[in-house]
Amino acid sequence: MKENNTKLVTGEYTMKEQIIELDFLELQYDHELDALIAIWKKSACDEEIHIAFSEILQAFQIYRANNYICEVHYELQNYGRFQEWILNDLIPKAVEIGMLRLAAVGCRATISRYFMCSDYRSVVTPRGTFILKCFEDVIEAESWIKTFNIQLTA
Repeated sequence: MKENNTKLVTGEYTMKEQIIELDFLELQYDHELDALIAIWKKSACDEEIHIAFSEILQAFQIYRANNYICEVHYELQNYGRFQEWILNDLIPKAVEIGMLRLAAVGCRATISRYFMCSDYRSVVTPRGTFILKCFEDVIEAESWIKTFNIQLTA
């Protein structure tokens, strides 16, 4: 990951820093949400998924984000491998670094299969309770994360 290649992307309500853009993945950091946002733009092979997860974990090391939004709107070529990596590698390592919430966004059937949850699940960690919640819309996911950020500043 090249930090000097980041650029700010301003939206209507938030400022996002683009970390990396590949043909299959866009990774951003949302300063307002304290969230890494991975947007899977198309299907990816095992090697591409491995590269992406390495970049995402490196971004967690740099930004120490409490929140992660993962957008997947299509079927991956090898969803079993994606599921294995996300559940056994990415989530445990990101939680160890500091992630407390993961908002999985996409088709409910696809997301629930990838993340092995029907809608919501939580696990107590030394840093707090890690929560994974599934959404069909990114606006709902961002609103959910904002409720936690409001609680922290109140």
